[in-house]
Amino acid sequence: MDKLFYCAEGMIECVVRLTVYLLGGLDRLLIALLILAGCEAVSRTAKLWYLKDTSLKEIYEMILKKGAMFILLIAANQLDLVIGSSDQFMRSAVLIFMIGKEGFLILEHIKTLGLEAPDVMTHIVDEFAGSKKDEDKPEQK
Repeated sequence: MDKLFYCAEGMIECVVRLTVYLLGGLDRLLIALLILAGCEAVSRTAKLWYLKDTSLKEIYEMILKKGAMFILLIAANQLDLVIGSSDQFMRSAVLIFMIGKEGFLILEHIKTLGLEAPDVMTHIVDEFAGSKKDEDKPEQK
């Protein structure tokens, strides 16, 4: 039994080390993204539960979107490695963009739940949501 435990522990450690390497190391930006991605997943699940719209399809889509997000981060890290950038510019830019997007989504879910958010943040969410809706509308003459 101990051999099986040590084998499983070694495999898990190998997967974690490979993932951290592919993501470009474990720094403050990546930790912030991981925390915000978890918070966004919880807030989205709460929103779906509140709206009584929970389905496996929605949860599956959420998992796929999070996976695609980390694939984009791996690609940015590999581009930095190929270019020879020691300061990881592309990786940092992608991380900062994703952190902002996750924060925006959390605010959107909180607003849907009817909870109070700071006025400045609510105004920003309304601005982005309004501009997105305006783009979808056909132009009137």
